[in-house]
Amino acid sequence: MGSRSQPGTLKYCTCVKCQGAWISRYSFYKHKEKLTESLLSSPTPSFEYPESSFNAPEFTQPLFEGSSTSVLEAVTKHLYVFSVNHGMSKTALSDSLMCEKSSLPQPNHLPSSYKEARTLVAPLLMPLQKYDVCINDCVIFRDSGEYEYANLNECPQCLEPRKENGKSRKMFTYMPIGPRLSRWFGTENLCKLIYEKTLTVSRSENNEVIRDFTDSEQFQSWFKAGQVFENLGKNSCVPLSLFTDGVNPTEIHQPAKNPCGQ
Repeated sequence: MGSRSQPGTLKYCTCVKCQGAWISRYSFYKHKEKLTESLLSSPTPSFEYPESSFNAPEFTQPLFEGSSTSVLEAVTKHLYVFSVNHGMSKTALSDSLMCEKSSLPQPNHLPSSYKEARTLVAPLLMPLQKYDVCINDCVIFRDSGEYEYANLNECPQCLEPRKENGKSRKMFTYMPIGPRLSRWFGTENLCKLIYEKTLTVSRSENNEVIRDFTDSEQFQSWFKAGQVFENLGKNSCVPLSLFTDGVNPTEIHQPAKNPCGQ
């Protein structure tokens, strides 16, 4: 935020919105106030996830009269099969649901299609955020404490248009880590699994086999004095590497040489 003055009532503002322009004193101090508020705001959001969501009547009701299987349990089994069979189409899942629904005692509450099953469990799924991004990956069209890009029609860096024929040229789907962690610790069984996964050595008796990254000497060294996790308990660590693939945190990689960039 600049503070140069010009004769009269104008002030020189260098915020992201003005980018070096003479504006009124009133606008200048409003921009300054907004920037200060964004810097002082808490960076730690609160995410609530009541486990009671799973106990809603539409989930806990029996699949049919006299059944010991709930609707949620039955749908989860189908969605699990769909998830682990990567070649299975949504149409195939719909056919499977319809076939079982017709063979179960009537009436029953099993969804008859993928769309119905997806709609049923939607309140329990991870919230996703979709953003328009520059076709050249320069920026994400969203507002933050530092940038205001949400309403731009072109990239502020390469000037490429945001949309083409009224449609976004490129989009980015983001799965926030906050809600994911809140579900881990807000769901009793998952929370137990996290805390029961003590970060102790689980090698074989001859110490030749490492069954988990947390067994390695490199990881153990991070908790020593002067290291990354100094004075932090190992049971407080949360495995945040869910969305990484092919990453070796203990090695400095050379630039990729194969044509796929792997």
